[in-house]
Amino acid sequence: MGTLIFRDIRETAFVYAITAAGVTHAVTQACSMGELLQCGCEATRSRGPPPRLASIGPAEGVKWEWGGCGDDVEFGYEKSKQFMDARRRKGKSDIRTLIDLHNNEAGRLNSKEVRFTVSFKPSSVGHWPKPQMSSSLVSVVLHLPGVTASQPQVPLAWGQSQAVKNYMRTECKCHGLSGSCTLRTCWKKMPHFREVGDRLLERFNGASKVMGGNDGKTLIPVGQNIKPPDKQDLIYSAESPDFCLPNRKTGSLGTRGRMCNSTALDVSGCDLLCCERGYRDETVVLEENCLCRFHWCCVVQCKKCSVRKELSLCH
Repeated sequence: MGTLIFRDIRETAFVYAITAAGVTHAVTQACSMGELLQCGCEATRSRGPPPRLASIGPAEGVKWEWGGCGDDVEFGYEKSKQFMDARRRKGKSDIRTLIDLHNNEAGRLNSKEVRFTVSFKPSSVGHWPKPQMSSSLVSVVLHLPGVTASQPQVPLAWGQSQAVKNYMRTECKCHGLSGSCTLRTCWKKMPHFREVGDRLLERFNGASKVMGGNDGKTLIPVGQNIKPPDKQDLIYSAESPDFCLPNRKTGSLGTRGRMCNSTALDVSGCDLLCCERGYRDETVVLEENCLCRFHWCCVVQCKKCSVRKELSLCH
């Protein structure tokens, strides 16, 4: 990265965000696996089950409770704040500090938040199929028998109403005679880190340029008709240098020889990544592990397989 990490460009914003998200994710997973003495599974005693929705009729035959080992994302979130924000919080209010703190928080929120809907549609009283997950709504909604799509759906109060939980996922296990699933035990799990990275990449592509306000404590979007960035957006204040050619001063290695996607239209596409220099197609033969088997105990043995791949490389 060279000196780039000390500049307020969008690439630095991504580095800060993905690092803060990684700390949150790693600490939370370590808690769930019992690797840390200060934490463990998420405490569910203080968070009761969803309230009975009397306003739209009784949910007879349906029972639900928190259980299992849920990920204690709040502990991971707080430890990430302590680790990532401590150096920047010591009385500073300059634009660099404000930008770094914002991007740290954006990374944590994109790894924490739960933006899903759980739709339970019992086929008959006492039977509860697998929840249908949707990422389009913020609230968690219980669809009860006799409630049509035109009727209002009452959101369930699951934990805090903050947006900080919008990407946690809920896993459930059925209990009951003959697979009736009369009781469903659910717990909350962290999203896979690949999902967090994909979301932050989208934020990177749509990052907002800002400037400092006159009071030294606020950030203002640059340009007219630009909506203010929200807490999950990445922000920067300086334009990125030209990464097309090698540059020791900026730490850029250039894009010559880089693999690219000849069909993509985004930043991974050959048109953008190769800086309009064009690309060439090559066929390469690589060796990869295959036919892996586990032998007790505890060795995994794999064979080597030759794989032919078509690559596009920048000129």
